[in-house]
Amino acid sequence: MTEERFKTIEHAYIQINSIVSIIEKNDNKIKIERDEIESQLRQEIKVFKGEIKTEEQQVKSFQDLNHTRQSETYVQQIETIIQNLDRLSEQ
Repeated sequence: MTEERFKTIEHAYIQINSIVSIIEKNDNKIKIERDEIESQLRQEIKVFKGEIKTEEQQVKSFQDLNHTRQSETYVQQIETIIQNLDRLSEQ
C-alpha cells in the first residue's frame, strides 16, 4: 500500500470516531433533557393531584352542612369549587 492510501484510511478512521463521539454526546444530551422533562411532568402531576384532592375535600365537607340559613354561602362555595374544577380540567 502506498503512503497516500494509508493517509486516506487514517482520515476515514478519524472521521468515523468523530461521528461516533458526536452521536454519543448527543445521545447523552437527549437522555438528560428527557429526564428533566419527565421530572417536570411528575412535579406537575403531583401539584395537580394535590389541587384535585383539595377540591375533593371541599366537596366532601358539604355532606355535613344542613343549615338552610347559610345556603347562600354554600352556593358561593360550590360555585368556587366548580370554577376551580373547570380551571383544573383545562390544564
